[in-house]
Amino acid sequence: MSVIVGQDRVVAALTKAVQSRRLAHGLLFLGPDSVGREATARALARGLLCDRRGASAVVPFGCGVCRGCRRVEGGSHPDVHIVMSDAEAVARGLAQPEGKKKPSVEIRIDAIREICRQLPQRPYEGRTRIVIVLDAHRMNEHAQNALLKGLEEPGEAENMLVLVAPGARAVLPTIASRCQRLAFSPLTADAVRTILRHKGVADADARAARPGVHSVAAALADEEGDDDAVSRLVIGITLRQTNDALGDRLQLAADLSRDRATVLALLGQAELRLGAALRARIVLGDATAGLGADAHGLDEVSALEGIAAARADLAGNGIVQLVVERLLLGAPPSILAGRRR
Repeated sequence: MSVIVGQDRVVAALTKAVQSRRLAHGLLFLGPDSVGREATARALARGLLCDRRGASAVVPFGCGVCRGCRRVEGGSHPDVHIVMSDAEAVARGLAQPEGKKKPSVEIRIDAIREICRQLPQRPYEGRTRIVIVLDAHRMNEHAQNALLKGLEEPGEAENMLVLVAPGARAVLPTIASRCQRLAFSPLTADAVRTILRHKGVADADARAARPGVHSVAAALADEEGDDDAVSRLVIGITLRQTNDALGDRLQLAADLSRDRATVLALLGQAELRLGAALRARIVLGDATAGLGADAHGLDEVSALEGIAAARADLAGNGIVQLVVERLLLGAPPSILAGRRR
């Protein structure tokens, strides 16, 4: 199986850039979560530090068997630096929370300053130092400005900065303009199926075929858990429409605020469920109810509009938890409200 599945255009662009020695020193990997952005960044680091670097057969992701490749793969190469928020590090088991203090979801400026301090220095072992910033949109403006200095003044050392973000507008324009942008697409069902089979997932075909699955994380999510989450999401939207149980809705927003790809999958499944309910009520003859609340107080049309707005916010690089809170606590009134009077 190819190192990166389902992102042929990105792989072709990187291959051409490496072969022609025109790979930019700043790369911006854009797209939804769990579609291969981080995997590609790590694979590119492996290729740049491969002991056989330059051999056409191993461009752009390395041979995978030499000492350099193995060290990158194992996370022990001193010239590869992965920057992430404290919350992400704790979630991955790479760090421990500080007592009862909630880990920060922001990438701190101190971490960026430390990286920038190292950029002018020569790499320890390889010919290139690679810095990968995961969820680059988690950097606040001060941290991004600190990183900008590193992009503008790379020094004599050969450095590669790879920023992983949902969209170009998620980072400062001054940063985006100094990076080569590579857009990652949502995965097709075939690509998800191929990846799951390679991982040895027994029910790969069924998981890849589930509605709204366009990433590996969404496919690997527990189906029963997703079913429960979708039900809770619909209940939360109902409570929002009746303006009841504010505390419950706040807790639900916190519970459902997972990674972007999983939330998008949940929204897609809720959308299918609500759409089916609306069609069923119209088919049963209650066409007027299709533009208003049902017997349980749920207005499917308004709920579907809220979900559509949430999906648009996520596509526009909105912070996941804020988008979910906005959906459950008070999305804008339905654009069809005037038509119902």
